[in-house]
Amino acid sequence: MLVNFTVKNFRSFKQERTFSMEASSIKEHKESVISEGKYSLLPLAVLYGANSGGKSNLIQAISTMCSMVRRSVRLNEGDALPYDPFALDGSSDSQPTLFEIQFIKGEVLYRYGFEYNKTDIISEWLY
Repeated sequence: MLVNFTVKNFRSFKQERTFSMEASSIKEHKESVISEGKYSLLPLAVLYGANSGGKSNLIQAISTMCSMVRRSVRLNEGDALPYDPFALDGSSDSQPTLFEIQFIKGEVLYRYGFEYNKTDIISEWLY
């Protein structure tokens, strides 16, 4: 079950941004909240906002991360990675893109992420 997804330096996301499925302390609709250990999670989320607000880019970031993980075993040395940094400032092109996901599987919270540029995975972690 998804807890959080974080993205940085991808398309319209220059700064680090986190999409969270954690429930707030609102008392309404408590029966709809999913309890996973010490976490209270929402069963669904709705993205809404102004045009050009980043909704599609958030979905694209999640899709890009999934695609990179799924096809990583098929990559050869020197293959280009799907690097699409923030384009509205000159320094972002030299900075890595970051993706991180937190999810619960069984009763364990996992945190997995990586940073990369056009050609290399710079760092990768799993907690």
